[in-house]
Amino acid sequence: MKNVLLFAVVLIWHTQGVSQSADFAPVGAKWWVNQIVLEPVPADSFVIVEVTGEEMKDGELCRVITNLSGCGLPTPAHVFTRSDSVFFYSEVTDQFELLYDFTATVGSTWPIKGLSGFQGLDYVVHVINVSFEEYSGNILKTWWIEDSGDWGNRIVEKVGSLWYPGPTYIEYCPEPIDKRNAYWVRCYEENGELIKFWDNPCDRYKDLSPIQDVVDKGRISILPNPGHGSFTINTGLTDIDPKGVLEIFDFSGRNVWYLSGVQPVHLLDLDHLNKGMYALRILTKNGPSIVKFIID
Repeated sequence: MKNVLLFAVVLIWHTQGVSQSADFAPVGAKWWVNQIVLEPVPADSFVIVEVTGEEMKDGELCRVITNLSGCGLPTPAHVFTRSDSVFFYSEVTDQFELLYDFTATVGSTWPIKGLSGFQGLDYVVHVINVSFEEYSGNILKTWWIEDSGDWGNRIVEKVGSLWYPGPTYIEYCPEPIDKRNAYWVRCYEENGELIKFWDNPCDRYKDLSPIQDVVDKGRISILPNPGHGSFTINTGLTDIDPKGVLEIFDFSGRNVWYLSGVQPVHLLDLDHLNKGMYALRILTKNGPSIVKFIID
């Protein structure tokens, strides 16, 4: 009888203390997200995504997530939790849409609607396994999802996806400058407790400037430099590359301009961009090439 009672107590503790999803995105929570940056040199760096407060949005008291720079969720993002489901406010549909379903089981699916840059498409999550995994001594419920290349392969309770807080649909959104671990969540911090998801320090910074396939200034040019308003870009190509992509990144590594179908010479009006240093990247079948320029 005593053994039965002990088993019941342990089972109740496990159900209440482990399997129940914790509050998502409390104020002060931080995600340390891997990101390839261009300044001061091309580097494997990081950005801290943070919940800075709460405010009302369309009748719901939301947590405000700032410093997002992926393609999918707006920045800042407004989220709230109801019945173990997390909703975000979409600037595309002008209403709240489901982001996480922490009640999902094996075989569950749910669409994520209204993501920016998805060309009106929905991202569909497919749960293929559910388990409890250890991260920095914490046993957290983990939903393993079908890996489409847009949102990694798992969602962790209270942390969310380990591939950025929102899907980044590569087909319709600019790719990161370097795909090596780009956008992976390095660490999660809540109430002073740090959970690490890889072996390197959360604030690791690695200089990538010697890598020639990341920086190659010899193939393209932009004039005037410095300048403002209209710029002429000479891509160094002899013909149009229909799969080529022209991108412009600001000082923080955020994509501010995207154009597909690269031509030998482009005239771009960048009058809408603020003063500062930028980097222009041409990605073609012959590889990437990056040049820095200044808007004065």
